[in-house]
Amino acid sequence: MNVDATKSQDAFSQVVSLIKRDDLLSQHAFLTSNSSDLVRMFLCKTESNVSATFEELQKYSRTRRECDLIFNHYRRESLLKVAATNTVIILPGVSAIGNVIVFKVGSWNPSDCSIFELSALLTLLMESVSLDEQKRKAGYSVIYDLKGVGLKHLNAMRPAVGKLKLISTCYLSSQCKFQLIANAALPAMLSTMMNLISFDRNIKNVPYPKFGPTQARELADLFGLDYVQYLPADYGGATNYDFNQSCQTVIDEYLEKLA
Repeated sequence: MNVDATKSQDAFSQVVSLIKRDDLLSQHAFLTSNSSDLVRMFLCKTESNVSATFEELQKYSRTRRECDLIFNHYRRESLLKVAATNTVIILPGVSAIGNVIVFKVGSWNPSDCSIFELSALLTLLMESVSLDEQKRKAGYSVIYDLKGVGLKHLNAMRPAVGKLKLISTCYLSSQCKFQLIANAALPAMLSTMMNLISFDRNIKNVPYPKFGPTQARELADLFGLDYVQYLPADYGGATNYDFNQSCQTVIDEYLEKLA
């Protein structure tokens, strides 16, 4: 084992030891594991600074407590229920704007699943990118597909807005580039809500007419020419990719590491 690897492992052991002695952090079994990917991710961010990593983990734990209405749905059956609706999806591969997560707000039926259930899957997908070193380097973009959004969606989203803001802010700690993209013109009320969700209040707005099957050039400009084929058909792609199965794969691989 080289010097850097030894230093990293020593730092990891020290952080886990601090976690086990902390009344709150020790309640998270996934943090006390000797192979915790989340601890290693924060260590990477702080360049193996033990005290800074511990502070980041305390902040992460506070965010989870304050957003318990979302994280309480870090349960397989709840997440799979949302995945089956294809309302929240993660696209394959890496585009010019990083890994792409899509929330099809206008396709969501609030009576089928709550905003907190949807937000849990959305958050898990974001965390899965943060925990994967290669994906983390590429960063990710969350696209809010606002086509067809109505008052019922706005009313159903409102209870989670502040909590999504906290979660977005927390992910500044993950060294993962992040941006929100809204693919529709934003009415005043919706613009305010989206800005509240965004930690940097800087939302890239891509009008929906430039985000469909007949807009190949605009799609190529946003995602990269070679990536357009991976988009859902209603976005101009040619893929038969199983987005439900993709989310299930993330749930299977990452839920145990984060719950």
